[in-house]
Amino acid sequence: MASTRKSGRQHVPSRKLKDESINTLNEILSSDSEIEALVDQEIAAADEYDEFSVQAAAQASSDDDDSSISAAASSGIATPVEDDDDAHSDIGRGSDVGEDRLPFLRVRKSKPKKAPAIEAEAKRSRGLLGTQIRSYTRRNKSELLCGPDPKDREALTRAADRWANDPTLPRRANLRHPFTHPDSRRKWEARKGWEWYYDSGGKAAFAERQRLTPLSEGEAVKYLPRSSHHKQDVLLGPYGRQTPFTLSANDTIDMDHAWTEVTAMENASHTEDRPPKRRKHGWLLNAGSKVRCLDWATKEGSTRQYLAIGTKQNSLSREEAKKEAPSFASSPAPSSIQLWSFVSPQRPTPTADSTEPARPLRLVHILCTDWGDAKQVRWCPMPRKFQENDASQEHEVVGLLASVWDDGSTRVLDLIVPRDNNDGNVHLKIDSAACTIRPLQYSICTCMCWLSATDIAVGHSNGFLALYSIIPPSTSPSSTSSFPSAQTNYTPPTSSQTHQHHPHPRLIIPLHQSYILSLNSCYPPFPYLLTSTTIAGTARLTDLRSPHTASISTRRSNIAPVDCIYHHGLFACFVPDDSHETIGAMALRCWGSLSATMDTVDTGGTRAMDVGKCHAALAVGCADGGVVVSNPMRRAIKHREPCIQLLLWKHEWVRRRKSQNGSDESSEQMEPRGMSRITESYKARKSEIDQRPGERKLNIEGSRNRGRGSMVSTTFEEESGVTALAWNPNVSCGGWLAVAWATGLVRVEDVAI
Repeated sequence: MASTRKSGRQHVPSRKLKDESINTLNEILSSDSEIEALVDQEIAAADEYDEFSVQAAAQASSDDDDSSISAAASSGIATPVEDDDDAHSDIGRGSDVGEDRLPFLRVRKSKPKKAPAIEAEAKRSRGLLGTQIRSYTRRNKSELLCGPDPKDREALTRAADRWANDPTLPRRANLRHPFTHPDSRRKWEARKGWEWYYDSGGKAAFAERQRLTPLSEGEAVKYLPRSSHHKQDVLLGPYGRQTPFTLSANDTIDMDHAWTEVTAMENASHTEDRPPKRRKHGWLLNAGSKVRCLDWATKEGSTRQYLAIGTKQNSLSREEAKKEAPSFASSPAPSSIQLWSFVSPQRPTPTADSTEPARPLRLVHILCTDWGDAKQVRWCPMPRKFQENDASQEHEVVGLLASVWDDGSTRVLDLIVPRDNNDGNVHLKIDSAACTIRPLQYSICTCMCWLSATDIAVGHSNGFLALYSIIPPSTSPSSTSSFPSAQTNYTPPTSSQTHQHHPHPRLIIPLHQSYILSLNSCYPPFPYLLTSTTIAGTARLTDLRSPHTASISTRRSNIAPVDCIYHHGLFACFVPDDSHETIGAMALRCWGSLSATMDTVDTGGTRAMDVGKCHAALAVGCADGGVVVSNPMRRAIKHREPCIQLLLWKHEWVRRRKSQNGSDESSEQMEPRGMSRITESYKARKSEIDQRPGERKLNIEGSRNRGRGSMVSTTFEEESGVTALAWNPNVSCGGWLAVAWATGLVRVEDVAI
């Protein structure tokens, strides 16, 4: 029986009917009430910032130049002009790596599809990457990083235009605030965010609750570090011609002294074509003991910069120490925090190299407490407009300093320092803080981060996250919480403790199931996004607007990551992956897809890391004492771009092989004080992240290539490793990098070029 023949057109709908139905659907979506409501909200929000938008528009119209037009042409994005006076574009000019243009944001054109275009507001996504975005992963990751929002793509384009030409160290002319944090927004935060402090009585309430008592040198002895590193022998200077120096506790040395001979020889033969070599603007100080944490104060526009350093006490003997694990138990003991003051050099222009020697730094205060060692110190990073009554001829306001202590609590200090310590008394005993946050029940505070000028997020040893407001109850009745006191280690205050402020948590979230190591906010663009790492080896991204549903975690790593830091120019976070010995970037829109940007091969692992606040450089401190600096923007945006990284400094510590009488003895009887050496002037190299694990070569003489999938770890002396580092957040000193090693040595230097 013959089969009936049918036309193939019967199985395909008519193209005319299909187009008509899609057009009808687009008209319905375009008139959606939800979209109209969103548009109304954006218009209302724009009206609120009318004061700053007018100024920004006037400034943008006066700063129009051809460089921004070339950047927009190369990327296909309409890039507005810089909102500051010294803004300029680097695209189209020669770069340090021999490129004439930045091809990072150029996307290869493909054939247009016949599918009708749908408005961006009408799209609905379930968190899956579309085929168009997936095709960018090997060529251009701009849309994968920032998404289809024109404002975010504009910020990424301008950041790449400004910073992507710097392979390693930042250029001083390119230092500026993030593009996601414009001047109009900063002015609004500096005024509106501190009304509770100046207009609602917050300053007076903090001054009443915080009590500081001066101490003599004899009374402050028990609070000072008791360590074998009270004296440090260190070699400084050019390799092969290093000079020994000896630093006692709290002693300092200008780094230019170690290079005076070399600088004088090079400047003696300089000509008009070769200007004299600039001096080193850096210092080396001895904190007296192992440094656990440090952080720069936010003092925009000030010539004085302040650095807070938390040291390890080492005062308890083995008999006095508790048997409980210190990471999970309260350990109050005498301790101290050091506050140092630095004076920035005066330059005729931002790009000029100063030939004047660096001014000596000054130890402003040693804050003595009975709360145990400081695990973490963080200054409030939000912009602040200091009033005239804040400063005087004798004193200066530094800011709010939050810290986590070994006794399990988190405290906030409102610090006011003298401009000159003529009397020589720098020791202060803190009897009570301006705000004391008690830990949750059966737990201790492990880490914290600032969410705003009034809110703090605190992580605990049981994996819980708690949000607090530091506004005193007397200044804001709405700051009180309805949570019962049984949820915290709260005891009714006595008559002598009524002046203290113990806020209750506004929100408690079971974020993890184990010990929380670090907390960081994606401020300024996304202050409600919080990154956290745990001892279990995972990194989690949480949206505080909906923490129970909007939260995602990465795969588990073999070694717990020390930190997860947000990069303001890439819309991504950086987390160390010690399993593959790399530093990976994870986009906020595609969390968990790790893209390697740096390698830490044969360094013993990452111990500290920080991203520049005024540039795109990433600094990583390793267990071998090395400090590596690189610009991850080049590799993160375009997959085939090589990653250039620079070993900035290398610190090495060795034990003394002979005792004081000169006889060879065992390691238990040898003199505890050793010798340190800091080497520098290393050559930048290409990263090994493009090579397979079997092709990576060890840095050991006489070794062969690694086997595929194998991992070789090297053990270094504990005193050699980096313990903390931080970039300066102020634009005038944005190139200053502070690095601390386990011996107690802290190096601060302006590394901008």
